[in-house]
Amino acid sequence: MDGLRVKMSSLTPYAKKHKVTVIGSGNWGSTIAKLVGENTLEHPELFEREVQMWVYEEEVELDKKSKHYDEASEFSKGKQKLSTLINAFHENVKYLPGIPLPPNVVANPSLVDSVKNSTILIFNLPHQFILNLCKQLRGHILPFARGISCIKGVNVHESSISLFSETIGEELGIYCGALSGANIASEVAQEKFSETTVAYDPPLMDSQSPTPATSQGPSPASSHVDLTKLVHKDVSGKPSKVQLKPLPAEYHSIDHDTLKKLFHRRYFHVRVVSDVAGVSLGGALKNVVAVAAGWVDGLGWGDNAKAAVMRIGLLEMREFGNRFFPHTIQSDTFTVESAGVADLITSCSGGRNFRCAKMSIQEGKSIEEIQERELNGQKLQGALTAHEVNKFLKYKGIEKDFPLLTAVYNILEGKEKAEHLPDLIEPEDESIPPPKADPPPPPLIAHAAASSETNDLDMSNPGVLVSESRSEDGRSEDQIRSTTSEVEPHSSLSALLPAPPLASGRYNRQMLVPQVRLRGQESLLASKVLIIGLGGLGSPASLYLAGAGIGTLGLMDGDAVETSNLHRQIVHTESAARLGQSKVQSAATRCRELNPEIVYVCHEESASASNILNIVSQYDLVLDCTDNPATRYLISDACVVSGKVLVSGAAQRGEGMLIVLNNPPTSSEGDEKGPCYRCVFPRPPAPETVRGCSEIGILGPVVGVIGTLMAGEAIKIITSGGHISRQTRADQFANDTRASVESPTQKKQHTMLLYNTYASDPRSMFRTVGLRGRRKDCVACGDDQTLATKNVTKVTAEAISHGRLDYQAFCGVFEDVKLLDENNRIHARDFLRNQVEAQTQPDRSGKQKRKPIVVDVREEHEYELGPKVRGSLNIPISHILRHGSEAFGVLGVSPGASPPPMGPDGGMIDQESHIPVITRHDSFPTKPSGHSDQIPPSPARETQDGSGEEQYSSVYFVCQRGNDSQIAAQKLIDKIEAEMAAEQEAVRKKKWGWIGDVKGGIIAMERHARTSI
Repeated sequence: MDGLRVKMSSLTPYAKKHKVTVIGSGNWGSTIAKLVGENTLEHPELFEREVQMWVYEEEVELDKKSKHYDEASEFSKGKQKLSTLINAFHENVKYLPGIPLPPNVVANPSLVDSVKNSTILIFNLPHQFILNLCKQLRGHILPFARGISCIKGVNVHESSISLFSETIGEELGIYCGALSGANIASEVAQEKFSETTVAYDPPLMDSQSPTPATSQGPSPASSHVDLTKLVHKDVSGKPSKVQLKPLPAEYHSIDHDTLKKLFHRRYFHVRVVSDVAGVSLGGALKNVVAVAAGWVDGLGWGDNAKAAVMRIGLLEMREFGNRFFPHTIQSDTFTVESAGVADLITSCSGGRNFRCAKMSIQEGKSIEEIQERELNGQKLQGALTAHEVNKFLKYKGIEKDFPLLTAVYNILEGKEKAEHLPDLIEPEDESIPPPKADPPPPPLIAHAAASSETNDLDMSNPGVLVSESRSEDGRSEDQIRSTTSEVEPHSSLSALLPAPPLASGRYNRQMLVPQVRLRGQESLLASKVLIIGLGGLGSPASLYLAGAGIGTLGLMDGDAVETSNLHRQIVHTESAARLGQSKVQSAATRCRELNPEIVYVCHEESASASNILNIVSQYDLVLDCTDNPATRYLISDACVVSGKVLVSGAAQRGEGMLIVLNNPPTSSEGDEKGPCYRCVFPRPPAPETVRGCSEIGILGPVVGVIGTLMAGEAIKIITSGGHISRQTRADQFANDTRASVESPTQKKQHTMLLYNTYASDPRSMFRTVGLRGRRKDCVACGDDQTLATKNVTKVTAEAISHGRLDYQAFCGVFEDVKLLDENNRIHARDFLRNQVEAQTQPDRSGKQKRKPIVVDVREEHEYELGPKVRGSLNIPISHILRHGSEAFGVLGVSPGASPPPMGPDGGMIDQESHIPVITRHDSFPTKPSGHSDQIPPSPARETQDGSGEEQYSSVYFVCQRGNDSQIAAQKLIDKIEAEMAAEQEAVRKKKWGWIGDVKGGIIAMERHARTSI
C-alpha cells in the first residue's frame, strides 16, 4: 500500500507539496500533531512527510513511572530539554504522556525555523500569547501560507467582536480558518471516537489559480483574472482588510477536501464548513452556558434543569451570531455541527467550567477561589468570556435580549444569586424569536435608487463584471438592506429611512464637519496611511489618525521605547519603556485601545533603501516623522517614484515645521505636480549643524502641535480625495452630490508652516511661507526632457532599491573637528587621572600641585543640566565666537585682569559646590561655596621664587563631544601667539602651561567612568 501511495504521489501534476507546521505542543497541540502526522504519511501526493511541531522549550525531568525511564540513560539523569525528549522517544512526556507520536513529527524549539517554507500553519496555544507569537513570525512565513486556529474563543471588546482566527490573519497577512468541537484531548489521543468541525472559507484568489499542466496537455482552467484584484470577504461579509497573496498554482489548492484529508481519521471524524464565525462563537459562548449548568447541578436541581439551561444557552448563542455576524453566520452550525450543540453538551456535562461552577455552589466559595485552587492560578474561560460579552452587550444596550448570558455575569459579580437563575432567564416574551431573514428594501428606497453604477465581481461567476445600483446617498442595495435590518421595527410601508450605520457610531462628531460628511468618513475607512517614525511627531499623529478611523494604519520604526522619550512621545508608556518594548508594538497597543476597529500593520524596522519602496507602495499616503536629513530625502524619493502624497514635519527646541509634498503626486490637465523634498531643500544642511534632540533639547508640546497638525493634513487630504488621482476622484464623485472635485482652474498653493513657541510677537507664533513649487530640474520629480538636456540622471525605483543612491554621502557624515595637533589633545582617561592627582598628590616641595584650569564651553543651560568636571568654569562657545579673544578675560590673560579667587588647596573655587565629579567618585574633596551667581574669574597666575616670571596653569577645554572644545582651545592659542608677536619682552615673563582639549568630551568621560566603576 505504501508503495502504491508513493507511486501515486509521483503522478500528481502539482510540482510542490504542502508542508505542515503545528504551532504549540500542549496536550491538544500534541494530539493535533499526532493526527496530522498520521495523515501526511497516508497522503504523500498532497503533503510533505515531515510535520514540524513548535515546542516552547522548557526543562523536564523524566517521570520514574515512565516506560522510558532508565537510570543508566542520559535522558533519565536530571532535567532535559522537552524537545530533545520528544524527538528521542516520539512522545510528549510532559503534556501527552503514554501516547506515541508518529516518527515523522519533529519537535522544534525554534519558532522561525519550524515555520520555514510551510504552507499550512496550525495554531494551538493559549490566546494571551497570540500577538507576541505573530510578532515573532512576521516576515518569516510564506506570504501565501494559510492557517487554522484551534484556539477556542473570541476577542470581545466594548464595541466590537473579533475572532482569534481574524487576529492571526491580520497580524500575519494571511487567511486563517478555525477548528473546534466536542474534543477532549486525552480521549482523542487515545483514539476514542469523536467529531470536530473545521471552518474554512477558501479565499477566492486560491480557487482562481490556474490548474497546472498535465501529461494530457496544458491547463484547461488557465485564468485571465487579475488575482490581486479578487477581494476575500471577512467574517462580517465585508471586503477583508488583509490583502491576500494567491496560493501558487504549483500547489494543490487548500480546500475542504484537502483539509479533511489533513485532519480526518477513523476515530476522529471531521466536517468542514465555511462558517468561521459560527464555529468560533460556539467555542466561546458554550463556556458561559457551562458555568450556569454547573451551578444548576451543584444546587441538585437534576438533569431537567441542566437541559433547560443548555436549550436556552443554545438559542442565545445562535441569536448572538445571527445578530452580529448576519452576512456569514449559519444557524445550522450551532444546531448540527460538533462545534455547536455537541461541544455545548460536553462542556455542560464535565468540562472545567462546569466542574468549577459546581464546586463553588457545593462548597459555598466564590468561583475565583475555586479556580485558583483547581487551575493553578489560571482564569476560568467561561468567567472571562462572560465579563467580556456583558461589556459588549451593555455598550449596545441589549443585555435584556440575552438573559442567560447576562444572568451568568450578574451572578459572578455578586449582583444576583444562582438560586434565582430560573427567574433571571425567564424571557419577557414567550420565546426568543428565530432569526429573521433580511427584509426586502422599503418601496420608497427601491424607487429612489439612482442609476449610478460601480463595477464589482460576481462571486457566483468569478471574473465576470456586474453592475450594482445605488441609492441617492451612494449606498448599495445590500448596504440599505443591512441598515434596515439592524434598525427595527420598519414596515415595508414606512416613510422613515434609518440613518446610515456610520452616522450613529464613533465617528459621528467628525462627520458633522461639512468638509468630512459621510463620503469623507468612507474615504478614511478605505484609506491606508503609513507613519514612519513613532517618536514625538508620530505619537500624536498615530493616535489622532487611529481615532479618525483610517482603515489601515501602518506603523514603522526600528527603535525601542526609553524613559527619556516619555515627556514628548505620548503614545508610549512607562511600562513600555521599562520593558524596552519596540516603539511600533507600544504604539499599536495604545492605538488599539483607542480604536480596535481598524487594521494596524507593524513594520519594526528603520527606513532604508532596501525596504522603503516595498513598504511605501502598500499605502495611499505617508507621514514622515523622522529626525535626520538622509532619511527624509530617502522617504521623499520613495514617495515620488511610488506616486504617494507625503506629509513631512520637523521640530527642535521650541520650533517646528510642517509641509505637504508631492501633492498632487501626478500631473494632469490644469493640475501641476507638487514639489518634493528636494525641490524645497535642493542642498542638505551642513552636517555640523545637524544636532539631535538629545543635544539641543525639545519641548513636548512643540512636537505635539506639529504631529497633530500632520494628522489634520492627512485627514484633510484623504477626505478631499487628494491621495488619489484627479481622474479617479472624478469617477468616484461623478454622481455624488455630496462631494465635489476641485475646479481644474483652481491652482494649488504650496506652502510651509512654521511654528515658534518663543516668538517675540505672539502674533507670529505661526507663520506661512509660500513655496515656488516643483523644480523642473529636480533629480527626483523634475521633467525628463529638462534633466536630459542637463545630462542629469533621474532618481528611479531601481536606483533606490539597489542602493545606487548614497543618502549618507549626499547629506554628509558629520566627522569630528580636527583643528588641534595631537600634542594639544588628551584622552578622557588621562584627563580624569590628572584631575585626581592634582587634587590629592603634593609636589616635591610639599605643596599641592596647582589645579589646572578646566573650561567647559557648552551652552549655559546644557552645562547646568549635564554632568560636569568639578571646579570647571563655563564659558559658552557662543560667547567665545561672539566676543573672540575678549571672552578669555576671565582667565586672567588680558592686561589688567585681576587674579582669580583661590580655594584653600590652591585650586579654583567651584562654580557650584553641589556639582558631582564626572566620574561619580565620592573620594574627591569638596570646595567651599561662597560665590555669587555670576561666572567667577578662574585661574591662575602666581609669581614663583621672585624670578618675576608669571606662572600660568594648564588650560583644558571640554564640551559635549570634543568638537567645540577644539575651536575654543585654538582661539586661546591664537590669542597667546598674537601677544607673543606683539610684546616680546612681556611674553618672556609669562610661562604658560599646556593648552588643549579633552578628546570625546563629556560623553567620553562618562563612558570611561562607567567602565572603570
